[in-house]
Amino acid sequence: RWIVPGITPLLADYMGWSVFENICSQWLQRHALSKLGWSIQSLGRYWSRDGQNEIDLMAKQADGTYLFGECKWSLNRTVGL
Repeated sequence: RWIVPGITPLLADYMGWSVFENICSQWLQRHALSKLGWSIQSLGRYWSRDGQNEIDLMAKQADGTYLFGECKWSLNRTVGL
């Protein structure tokens, strides 16, 4: 675990929901084929029609299947798969 005085106390607020989700999206776009063997055609987010449910990552793969993913950030605890 790393600590950077002045930055660490503010990191969780900065990462928030959008920054970490963008990082996850960029990672998936760059590494889906080489690390996971997936060929991603399109990538975005999903919101239900009533706006109550949101999925952080929704990727359409070349074979017509979809990948759904949630991005979780925590500075204070380990987040598992």
